[in-house]
Amino acid sequence: MTYYQILGIEPSATKFDIRKAYLKLALKWHPDKNSDKIKAEQLFKVINEAYQVLIDSQQRKIYDDILIDHQDVWENDCFAYVFSCISSCYYYSFKEY
Repeated sequence: MTYYQILGIEPSATKFDIRKAYLKLALKWHPDKNSDKIKAEQLFKVINEAYQVLIDSQQRKIYDDILIDHQDVWENDCFAYVFSCISSCYYYSFKEY
């Protein structure tokens, strides 16, 4: 699942669209507003991660380049999951720079 799919937006989405989708999902899955706090916390983290990458133009470009380079991999759900984990690690390892 891509960050675009997580937020329910198209890759052509504007920053306004990204913020709107994020706010909707953040309100829905905020841990303080859900009885299943563990599930809500996990989803909230993923939603935040997707938002942080897509709202930042530079990070979004890097992410989009990764998606384009590995488009054939996304056709297989197992590989998509693994690649999602790898791209997440990639993002966080370079976030400080």
